[in-house]
Amino acid sequence: MNSTHASATSRTEAAAARIAARANHPWYVRLIFAAQRRKYGSELEPARLWGRLPRSFLFLTLLYRSIDRAGSPIEPALRALVQVRVSQVNGCGFCVDLNGAAALARAGEPDPRVLVAAMAREVGATPLARLDYAAVVDDRTFEPVDRLGPDLPARALIAAGFSSARLIDNLRLPDVP
Repeated sequence: MNSTHASATSRTEAAAARIAARANHPWYVRLIFAAQRRKYGSELEPARLWGRLPRSFLFLTLLYRSIDRAGSPIEPALRALVQVRVSQVNGCGFCVDLNGAAALARAGEPDPRVLVAAMAREVGATPLARLDYAAVVDDRTFEPVDRLGPDLPARALIAAGFSSARLIDNLRLPDVP
């Protein structure tokens, strides 16, 4: 068997295992996964982990949706600061980076370089962390952007190494007024 065939076989087996694992989740977790696939193109890795605690995942999702909706009585900048603080309390420096960038965007920061610098600063302040990259890109093309605005949907990208693990994440930034 050649290496190409072996690689294709292992990818097929991995995909089959993911499908089988999803079938074991309750219907509401599968619904959340489907929404993520529609919005992000795939299920988010943290959601797969939360899916192992289905009721907690459902309530966390409902809580987040009720707070982070357009009609929320909590103003966007305060919501972003609460998300940053929750990330700090949970000890998730990686989450602080992305939520900090979102907080700056919600506060109206138009310069993506400021957001990238904030993400890099947070990773630099996290013990054992190594920044691989941080960027702010166009939400559709994934090309770097030089400004943020209401007509320019953007996404924060970050990758960082923590000891032997590498975390990669992205976050759709809120529209800047």
